[in-house]
Amino acid sequence: MARHHSPAPIPTVSYTVVEDDISQQRTLVRDAPTRSYGYNDFADFVRPQNHYIRYIEPLESDLAKHVEYDMDEQDQEWVDALNVERKAQGSDKVSYEAFEIVMDRLEKEWFDLTKNIPKPDLALPSEDSTCNICDDAEGENTNAIVFCDGCNLAVHQDCYGVPYIPEGQWLCRKCTVSPENPVSCKLCPVEGGAFKQTNNGEWVHLLCAIWVPETRVANEVLMEPVTGIERISKQRWKLRCTVCGERDGACIQCSKPTCAISFHPTCGRAAHFLMPMKAATGAEAPTLQCFCEKHLPKEQAEIRLRALEVEAENAQSEASGSEAESEGSTAAARPHHHTHVGANAKSSKSARAYAKTYKPGPPIVPALILGRVLQYVERVHMRKRPEFVELCSRYWSLKREARRGAPLLKRLHLEPWTVTGMQAREQTEADKVAKLEHMLRLRRDLETVRMLAELCRKREKDKRAGIEVVRNIARTVVFPSETGLREIFDKIAGQDTNEYFAHPVSKSLAPDYYEVVKNPMCWDTIEAKLDRHEYWDVQALKDDVLLVLDNAMAYNAADTTWYKAARRFKGNLDAYFKQLDTLKTSAPLEVAQPPTSQEESMDVEQNGAASTSNISANQEENPTPPKPILGPIGDLEPPLAQLELLVSDTIKNESEYILGDNDPLTSIFAYEFGKLKPIPPPQPKTKRTRKTHQQQQLDASAGFRA
Repeated sequence: MARHHSPAPIPTVSYTVVEDDISQQRTLVRDAPTRSYGYNDFADFVRPQNHYIRYIEPLESDLAKHVEYDMDEQDQEWVDALNVERKAQGSDKVSYEAFEIVMDRLEKEWFDLTKNIPKPDLALPSEDSTCNICDDAEGENTNAIVFCDGCNLAVHQDCYGVPYIPEGQWLCRKCTVSPENPVSCKLCPVEGGAFKQTNNGEWVHLLCAIWVPETRVANEVLMEPVTGIERISKQRWKLRCTVCGERDGACIQCSKPTCAISFHPTCGRAAHFLMPMKAATGAEAPTLQCFCEKHLPKEQAEIRLRALEVEAENAQSEASGSEAESEGSTAAARPHHHTHVGANAKSSKSARAYAKTYKPGPPIVPALILGRVLQYVERVHMRKRPEFVELCSRYWSLKREARRGAPLLKRLHLEPWTVTGMQAREQTEADKVAKLEHMLRLRRDLETVRMLAELCRKREKDKRAGIEVVRNIARTVVFPSETGLREIFDKIAGQDTNEYFAHPVSKSLAPDYYEVVKNPMCWDTIEAKLDRHEYWDVQALKDDVLLVLDNAMAYNAADTTWYKAARRFKGNLDAYFKQLDTLKTSAPLEVAQPPTSQEESMDVEQNGAASTSNISANQEENPTPPKPILGPIGDLEPPLAQLELLVSDTIKNESEYILGDNDPLTSIFAYEFGKLKPIPPPQPKTKRTRKTHQQQQLDASAGFRA
């Protein structure tokens, strides 16, 4: 018989209403001497109304005077415990601001001290550092080589799964989870390297996980965790590595189908048996292939030989340097000199990356910095100031050690030797001259760019002026009545101050409007037609204006506001329509056709008493005016004489510019700028002209008349 368990009750939500929220209160420093170190005062921030807030990065000299350190919860616990001890000793309480001032000054003084100390080659980053996974030294902006602050491991962001570089220190997975205890790879006996954890908590090299066929990474962005360890076949676990000679872990075999030579992925990397893992820019990712020494491709074999020669030379130089230092050491050397000699064998970055642990040691604050800090905090009121500063120095050293030497200020996360690498070396006169020449070239280039930009601006300005000229010519010649039509229509629509007929009628306001009015019209529609130059006849514009008012009177009742307004507007249209008639052109008459023979015979029949001679005489004395063509020619179109002017040569002869071989219309739309005609030579003066000129000069002189 099955047992039925009653479901657990749903927990009840409980909350507490806080009347006076501390987070809403203004946290200000009331001590005036403390505010002088850069803390906020009681002044309210006034947001500008007319412009955006502009943030200007402060100078280095300004940041040196302001406190940038922000204490955390651990600092607060330490200060509270220190205040309890000071209270028991009869001393005053130390404020949080005083602690931040001391920590900030310690950090900046230590930074100024360390950036002037020459760094040994052990601390300097190697310029030829290669990725521990892909063995490639090339880096990009989006795929840079990052170094672990714990073990100095060098890996690409994409290879190890680092989506973004943090502002502070970066630790690999091994230094994050197990910084003190060494870990070993499940797939090979090699110690050190780029480790990742499996879904069971075991450790494997990411290089081994990529090359062993059965293993995968669950998240290809973060490149962890490693899965598929249990799917590795027993035969692979039994293979012996031909490089290290051990049968430990899972080996891979030569890609040659008939070759059975096996080796660990890490051993194959050390022996240069692995083919490149990265493809060229824009190419597809290559297939993972590895070959033994016998089956390596020719190009890869040459690369392998050169790499082995370089490694042998580096090992020989390191060994000779170690022997020279051991021979030159004396009994008066420092006690820890033998450890320094032993460390020379591992002075390269690759050796440090494969080391089990890496401890830089806590920084020790010298007495010089203590004296400067004491002098800096003289304005802070407290008892036993030297003892407090010394305790803060010890606490600062422990905190820097816990962070593996990483600075406590975000601004100083950049290492000192990269900040002042160029400043530490004094510039010679040749360097100064080269820098000055470079700056002068840069200034000349910038001036050239400025002049080019100014020329481009002027060119575009001239092009815009030319386009405006073409537009004005086209508007004046092709649409001669457009300005007048708009002015008169604006007067007509201006009577509708309440905008009764300005917009189309909405169906939501009048559902049956479009059933009564079959041809709707409003002021907006007429204005849109004016913009599209659809009115070539005055009567068409009159009909649309009357249609607006007739629709309103047809749909609305006689006692409504809309009906009365339409009737009042309609009574005032005669004066505006007369103004529209003045805009008519002679275009329809210029293309009129003469009367046909049938029309002449009809006139003869109607006037039978008149003779043919009289008809001809009357036609000669009073010719019959031509009848306009009824068709597409409107009374608002430009006259033919005005249009012919654009294609005739008359404008060329009368203009002071030479427009070229094309007609004026083609030249205008092709943006051909004419050249000024030469000034004609002056006419020779005759004797009569010379005498007249002399007489005019005498008449113009003062006090003399002929």
